[in-house]
Amino acid sequence: MKQSQILAQRPATPDDEAFLFEVYASTRANEMSAVTWDVEQKVDFLHTEFLEQNTFFQARFPDGKYVVLMQDGVRAGRLYVDYREDELWILDISLLPNYCGKGIGSRVIGALMRHAREEDLVIRLHVEHFNRAYHLWRRLGFSQIQNDGMYLLMEWNPNNVYA
Repeated sequence: MKQSQILAQRPATPDDEAFLFEVYASTRANEMSAVTWDVEQKVDFLHTEFLEQNTFFQARFPDGKYVVLMQDGVRAGRLYVDYREDELWILDISLLPNYCGKGIGSRVIGALMRHAREEDLVIRLHVEHFNRAYHLWRRLGFSQIQNDGMYLLMEWNPNNVYA
């Protein structure tokens, strides 16, 4: 696939639910490959987890922005963010596997960082210890500020000298 500079986003709608589930399920593919369930059991489990995650996000972050990331007019991933008075929380950024490793995530995060710098917002997020995105966050200048055993709380502050 040729890398393109045409990256857009639009609000997620109920018509995107199957796509958003596909993105979510793709993030759990390695985990699902380790279990001995049949395909139907895996899909049922993932669908339940997906619905629970959405319910949690909607309840905890009712003013969050839930968007579909588009590459060349094609749905490529999802971005969920929540703006607070002095901070921006990245709740989730996920891309379908065929869009990973092409700089899309870095461009989206870079745009969020530019916005945060303009608005003097700290960016915060949680990432699991074993998530390979941890290395991306570190490379982009995020620092670990808390470890609860499963998740790392990371932060990017536009006022830091190195941000």
